[in-house]
Amino acid sequence: MLFTLSLAGTSTPAAIVAAPGSDAKAVLGDWHGTSLCLVKPSACHDEEALYHVKVSSDQSILSLQADKIVDGQPVTMGTSDCSYDLAKKLLHCDLGKGYVELTLAGDRLEGAMFLADKTRWREIKLTRVKS
Repeated sequence: MLFTLSLAGTSTPAAIVAAPGSDAKAVLGDWHGTSLCLVKPSACHDEEALYHVKVSSDQSILSLQADKIVDGQPVTMGTSDCSYDLAKKLLHCDLGKGYVELTLAGDRLEGAMFLADKTRWREIKLTRVKS
């Protein structure tokens, strides 16, 4: 089931907020791991990744902030709006020129970044950061 909300009279598939305690909360938090290039040669570089999944400030959608680690410090690559499919345990984030799809399995998020033409650009493997 994909949660949607009505915002200003419209329905958006990026909206996820349901009742408190929703299973969508399982994907919230900080995730660390790898983002490896699949298309070579290309301008892509393998990266150590740190992703932050949050509920937006207006509580209407999920937000993904993607950081890469450079010299031990996080460098933000961008932020995107996401939806979470509870049945598939699938986080889908639109990047404009592509998208990220990550499947939740316990304390792991795994999947890929795709270009607009559906080329699988990166393999992403993340583990939940323990507080």
